[in-house]
Formats: sequence, C-alpha cells, structure tokens
Amino acid sequence: MRHFAFLFCFAFTSACYAAPVKVQSYSGDTSLPHKLLISAIERAGLDYVHPYETNKDISNARILNDVKNNQLDVMWSMTSTQLEQDYQAVYIPLFRGLLGMRVAIVKAQNRELFSSVNSLQDLKRFTAGPG
Repeated sequence: MRHFAFLFCFAFTSACYAAPVKVQSYSGDTSLPHKLLISAIERAGLDYVHPYETNKDISNARILNDVKNNQLDVMWSMTSTQLEQDYQAVYIPLFRGLLGMRVAIVKAQNRELFSSVNSLQDLKRFTAGPG
C-alpha cells in the first residue's frame, strides 16, 4: 500500500481569508508529518493553530469529521479510494517508502556475514527472506 499525506488539502484555501491554518496535531507533536506540515505552513508565510491541545490520541473518525465540519483545515493519512472520494488529496510520499523497508537481522554467530559488503553488487550475492 502506498503511503501518502493530505498535507496541503485546505491550507491554501485558508490563506485566502488570512485565517490561521488549523492543523491536526497538538503543539508538542514531534512526528515527521507534523514537522513537515508546520515547516510548509511557515514557509508559505501563514499562521497555524492546534485545535487539539493534548497529546492523547484523537480518533481518525473524529479527525475526518472535524475536517468535514471545518474544525480542521489539514490532515494526513494513508490514502484509500473512499478518502479520495470524500476529501481533496494532495499526494506527498512522506515516508518515501520507508515503512516498507526491511532491516537485516542476523544471529550473533553470523555477525561477520556482511562485513565484506561494500557495494550493492556485494549485497546481491545474498538472498533475503524471513527466518
């Protein structure tokens, strides 16, 4: 599944009437989507507010409802057919596929297994798999 964000779906509409952009997160959020969104809003010279001033999880259903009712201007989520029918999506691959990347784990007795790997060509001689 592709991972996308709805980062800027309503931010530029908000700029038309100079109201602060209402973002999905709380002010102490350190997540990548939040940091990228705040950076983009600041670079656009816009102000923003955090309607949810709590670090507690807000349900996805509430966030979607708040966007529909103009309580939020911007949200991010993985894409789906239904979301794209109901909302204006702006495709930005926030994690650039990192959620699908795998980390090689080897047993302690095999820790030298990759010591001679210095290039992609060196790595290609191995076959990866679970277990």
